[in-house]
Amino acid sequence: MKRFYGVFGALLRENRSQSGLTQSQLGERVGLGRTAVTNIENGNQAVALHQVYEFAGALGVSVEKLLPQLEWPEQSSKLDAVGTLVADEADQKLLRTITARKERGHVKGR
Repeated sequence: MKRFYGVFGALLRENRSQSGLTQSQLGERVGLGRTAVTNIENGNQAVALHQVYEFAGALGVSVEKLLPQLEWPEQSSKLDAVGTLVADEADQKLLRTITARKERGHVKGR
């Protein structure tokens, strides 16, 4: 998941820069300090789901603009590419469970 938060942080930084806000200004809008925003932008600090919405609102962008785009594996050869985004064994197990549920028709992919 570290790679996920790294991509999220890069997207946050890009959108913040485009909005003309400093890290301190963005932090004030969402109730965080500049250091926390720096850590998030560098991928060193995870964010809660509600914070993603707060960041999007503060930047005036859709939530989708801040979320990394992940593809559902359609075949086993693509699983390795997706698996590289998964940092630990628990996350890999979750990915396998979701993939299996999708194959059984319980989860709809994009």
